[in-house]
Amino acid sequence: MESLFFLSKSFWIFLFQGLISFFNPDALNEDAKIKLFESGIDSGVIYLRSLGFNVTYDDFYADIDEDTILITNLSLKREFEPGYDSFCNIENLEPRSIWHPKLCEFILTIDEISIKGIELGYKSDDPVSIEFKGINHDLSIYNTTEFKTVKKLLDLENNISGDFRLDLKYEFSKNILSSNIDFSINDFGEMYLSFISNNIVYNDDNFSMNLDKFKFTFEDQSFIEKFNTLSDIEGGKALNDIAKDGLLKRSTLNVNDVEELENINSHNDFINSIEYYYPNYNSNINNLIKFLEEPDYLDCSSSQDHLINNTFINDVDTYGFPLILAAVCEKISFVDEN
Repeated sequence: MESLFFLSKSFWIFLFQGLISFFNPDALNEDAKIKLFESGIDSGVIYLRSLGFNVTYDDFYADIDEDTILITNLSLKREFEPGYDSFCNIENLEPRSIWHPKLCEFILTIDEISIKGIELGYKSDDPVSIEFKGINHDLSIYNTTEFKTVKKLLDLENNISGDFRLDLKYEFSKNILSSNIDFSINDFGEMYLSFISNNIVYNDDNFSMNLDKFKFTFEDQSFIEKFNTLSDIEGGKALNDIAKDGLLKRSTLNVNDVEELENINSHNDFINSIEYYYPNYNSNINNLIKFLEEPDYLDCSSSQDHLINNTFINDVDTYGFPLILAAVCEKISFVDEN
């Protein structure tokens, strides 16, 4: 009950200050804005603790000159009893002491969380950004025979680590939304995604926007090899074969089943229509397949306007990934197109 009281208290502080800031930004001084974010973080911590997580962090720091909030050494831990067919086997655990029960423990730590562009002391045109540095997940919890085998095949020790950053900016007067995402997992790969969209219109029934620019890059460090290894063990296909089947036209040679033949013809008709409206599609997919066969660096980019609306989204639901690739990848290459 006490945790619920403090959760309610910090939540209403957060909401009250947020409403004041929204309707009258100048009504909050620097200290009040900092208190707003600290109260919101406290609310999140209390909520997670009420779910059984032991959440701690070393320091909360606000740098007004740099317009930055910093949280250091965040730790989330939760003990639990494994259920049937769990990834954690308590028989393989060593108890901490004779009084401590054998329990599986989820552990996630983040060295530093930084939040920028929130106008602590001055009005800024910079995007709002949140960055997680030094994300680390303890993999010792995955200790069944099957998961031990998987970790050995993937050359994983008892942890997996990475970094994440999100930048987001909305220019209200111009109706322009832009975003950048950086995500990396050590020894797996590094991904970067950015887009700029404008003319955003929406209501209860309709949505549309113009995708002005798009860029996706991926630098492979071992992700594709590891995926293919797991897929092979499960009797599945390698990524390059999956791409050939799903993104290019399929052969009808030696296909006798009527239903299968109809599905192939329908798929090929759709690929033909994509090639008609997107002339670079076939060469782009061939480049994608070459990358999946010999992974290194991939760049998918577009600087041509493309309408994204209800009709397009419905067609994606029907036809899937090939239409997305055609729309956002004007060119797929093996070098940075910047």
